[in-house]
Amino acid sequence: MKPIRFAVCLFKETFDKIKQKLKDYFLGLNIFLTVENWKEYYFDCKNKSKEKFITYNLKSGLKIITRTKTKDRDIFAEIFFGNEYFTKDLVLSEKAVVFDVGAHIGIFSVFISQKAEKVFSFEPVLENFNLLKQNIELNKLENKVFPFNSAVSNKKEKKVFLSIILTQAPILFFRGREKAC
Repeated sequence: MKPIRFAVCLFKETFDKIKQKLKDYFLGLNIFLTVENWKEYYFDCKNKSKEKFITYNLKSGLKIITRTKTKDRDIFAEIFFGNEYFTKDLVLSEKAVVFDVGAHIGIFSVFISQKAEKVFSFEPVLENFNLLKQNIELNKLENKVFPFNSAVSNKKEKKVFLSIILTQAPILFFRGREKAC
């Protein structure tokens, strides 16, 4: 490898490490500024929580129940820290009606309820659906967020599917077409 190319590679590698450290720093700062019980979040990240569930108390007044050692925390982070689901380009009117299809445990439904008039949340996996209902009740959103324990399709028909829970991120298998969704 030529010296200039080596220096460029070394610089890029160093720059990427610095960029990741800054990203981690700002994520940590965002967690500290957003979540009242940020230590619980930290312990869950390190898989050191002894609890099965954690209720994150947000400084905005919202509360979100998640399962420890699952993907719940990652989805929570994507929505509240990463703005993955709601970008600045997406503008909702005060009368907006939102359909949360595949609502999981209701993290996005609870979040978007602060910006929309009504939210219809669809979740077919019963374990997730039960937590979805708990998150709605915990935030007193029963008149704003309406949960349905069902899947959504463009056809009116019944399908049987099995849900294999792998860290609470289901893989769905439809009878006759064993294909991961």
